Amino acid sequence: MSLPSIEELKALACDREIQARAMIVCWYIAIGMMILGYLIMAYLLFFNH
Repeated sequence: MSLPSIEELKALACDREIQARAMIVCWYIAIGMMILGYLIMAYLLFFNH
């Protein structure tokens, strides 16, 4: 069993970073959609009296 080379480790670290960024972006979009949904619901409830 050989140790991974520095290049392989760099590639893995870079991949991890990209995955982490993608997850953060996904979370921001999901939270933004939730807030938007709540605002639309509040707007509809407030102005439909």
